[in-house]
Amino acid sequence: MTQSANYLAEVRMLIAKLTDNFVDSSTVMPETSLSALGVDSLTTVNLMVSLAETADVDLEDYFDEIETPATVGDLCRIAGLFADGKASSSCT
Repeated sequence: MTQSANYLAEVRMLIAKLTDNFVDSSTVMPETSLSALGVDSLTTVNLMVSLAETADVDLEDYFDEIETPATVGDLCRIAGLFADGKASSSCT
């Protein structure tokens, strides 16, 4: 499994957890919009906090480097940024 695929699996798991398994994680793809999954702004913040905690980084250190995610792929890129400092990481 590639490192990028690990981010997709992690993001899928977090979305399922934070939506109380309302979302079938096997159908979540990088291009899936968060709004289509019923993820609101508060849940988006919780997802980003969870990703930061998993990577053991301080979310505040990345405020200038990240934009509000709109898709699952955006969350994967943020997970990659947190994990290894590369903004170009993705889910593909």
